[in-house]
Amino acid sequence: MKGQDNSYACRSCETGKYAFGVANPVCEDCLPGTYADRTGAGSCTQCAMGHYQEYSGSKTCTTLCPVGKYSSLGQSACDDCATGKFASNEGTAECDVCPLGYSQSSPGQGGCVACAVGKSSNGTTGMVDCISCPPNKYANFVGTPDCYEQEREVPDNKDITATISVMAAMAVLVSILSFTYWHRDAIFGVSQSETSTKDDTIANRA
Repeated sequence: MKGQDNSYACRSCETGKYAFGVANPVCEDCLPGTYADRTGAGSCTQCAMGHYQEYSGSKTCTTLCPVGKYSSLGQSACDDCATGKFASNEGTAECDVCPLGYSQSSPGQGGCVACAVGKSSNGTTGMVDCISCPPNKYANFVGTPDCYEQEREVPDNKDITATISVMAAMAVLVSILSFTYWHRDAIFGVSQSETSTKDDTIANRA
């Protein structure tokens, strides 16, 4: 009987369980938010930030927090990002604040909303709601970081497209000229040495 007790006491805890203390014969389930991925564990490991584990006796903690949520160490569930913040990726350890010109009034979101025309973020990040411009100040395009003393023109899409087209054409022209210069021998069938020889012959005749 005594031998059986010793045998039980020496048996290693299976994965997902732990036994605190060398002489402890009782294996306990790892609590939610923790896990044991090896046998004979004396303690459980906390889930990494951005992960969570809602079950007891877990062998792993690989579940990522969904978009709009985050977690610190050893969490059994993920928390919603607060208003004025967001998490655009899974497995977020800390939410980002809404940038200038944006706001977020709902918790647990994966992004922020651009301030509408006539409103701004008042030069502040992490805004819950955009603020209407006061009299004699303007925000005549979406995503305005701050209201301005006078109206600012927004570049027309046609102008932007035309500018991009001209720049692209110039880049193509430069590429063609460069290619022609470095491959002039193959293109024109005359090598640099042949050109030099002809020049020397003409000079001698003269």
